[in-house]
Amino acid sequence: VLARLEPIFLLRPPNPPPPAPRAHLRSALDPDKRSAVMASVEFEAALLPTDEEGGQPGESGEETGEAAPGCLSEYLGKFRGAGSPSAGGRPPLSQTACSFAGSFAGIAALGLINVLLLKLDDPQHVVVLVGSFGAMAVLLFSAYKAPLAQPKNVLVGNTVGGVIGVAAVEALRLAGLSDCFWLTGALAVSLTIAVQERLGAVHPPGGATALIYVTAKPVQSMGFIYAICPSLFGGMVMILVAMLSNNASEARTYPQGWGHLAVDESAQKAKAPEGAHPPAGYLRKFGGAGVAGPPVPPWRETLFSFLGSFAGIAALGLLDALVLTRLLPANGVPLLKLLCGPFGAMAVLVFSACKAPLAQPKNAVLGSTLGGIVGVAVFFALQQVGLAQKQWLSGALAVSLTIALQEQLGCVHPPGGATALTFAIMPVFQAMKAWYVLCPTLLGTLVTVALGVLANNASPARTYPQSWM
Repeated sequence: VLARLEPIFLLRPPNPPPPAPRAHLRSALDPDKRSAVMASVEFEAALLPTDEEGGQPGESGEETGEAAPGCLSEYLGKFRGAGSPSAGGRPPLSQTACSFAGSFAGIAALGLINVLLLKLDDPQHVVVLVGSFGAMAVLLFSAYKAPLAQPKNVLVGNTVGGVIGVAAVEALRLAGLSDCFWLTGALAVSLTIAVQERLGAVHPPGGATALIYVTAKPVQSMGFIYAICPSLFGGMVMILVAMLSNNASEARTYPQGWGHLAVDESAQKAKAPEGAHPPAGYLRKFGGAGVAGPPVPPWRETLFSFLGSFAGIAALGLLDALVLTRLLPANGVPLLKLLCGPFGAMAVLVFSACKAPLAQPKNAVLGSTLGGIVGVAVFFALQQVGLAQKQWLSGALAVSLTIALQEQLGCVHPPGGATALTFAIMPVFQAMKAWYVLCPTLLGTLVTVALGVLANNASPARTYPQSWM
């Protein structure tokens, strides 16, 4: 008996120390300490590595005296969620008004620049307004405290998506596989996520930027210019508008940090006299709040992110190619389409930032569906008054209304903004009319969340979802 028990005592101490309390998460969940952003502090804390991931009392069998469950039981047990409280709550209406005004200004600015470029009759057909900026607007104007919304992540993450999207299309074209949209899209998004993680610049709209280049043939004539405009240039415009609009609110400071160049906010406040002129305080916010960026994850976790996102996008593409293309109307144009840009952003959240409240199933399903409903409603409402062709107006209204509803319903989800903007500016989806809400929006979200549950929980360091509601 002693010979059998000896390895157990050697491998496992008889009295394991209790897990450290997560006081920082509890304080982040106090609605009285939140400013305007849904899950802003919680979102930042959830991205940091923890010593014990999602364990529940009695779940491992140590407290109950039962034998530890096998690998399969432990894997299936993660499907219940980590037990983390949901983001909950909603910001004051005054802060939602700030989110609405800022996002409207940002998307409208990109749309008006896009109109100007069209008037120049550029032979490269450079575009500025693409669907991924709807997701970027949700981050910069609603979840502006999130690490994924800071300038370094925006500029580097979105540009990486543009470069890899173009490179994936060109590489598979040389290999004679240009018709395999599912493979090109899966490679573009998963490689974007991997590079973003290694550079410490995870940014969900970057995944959408990569996937849009794969699925939207009109932009493929731009080649690598796509990485500069719209990817980099559009990100710069959105950051500028976010700094001007967010900092106009006393409750907001954007950016929270400038990458590795963290600013000591306490030192800045000490330098400022109490009776400082309001413009001085407004301009000081541009220096940031002194918040450092999240750490780079281990290589093994990047591999899980790559494989999970590849499987997720490939599944959507194969469903599109093998199932939906069989449902053709008489003119040969697919009635429904599943693989589209917003799911590139969703893949980054679900398979890379899976701890974030914005990535949880409730936010994904409700937030994306809201984006689809609002995008369809705004477009056809403007069509009734003859304004639907003004993409800067329809896009800005669709995105800003989506953000306002997401905040007030407690389901902020960046890809929902991309879903709304995609319908407002792309005729191929406008032809689907109200079907767009069901497919691709709802169906694609359910598929992505289901694969996120299956793939993320295969990693010992991950539990997805953190909460179901």
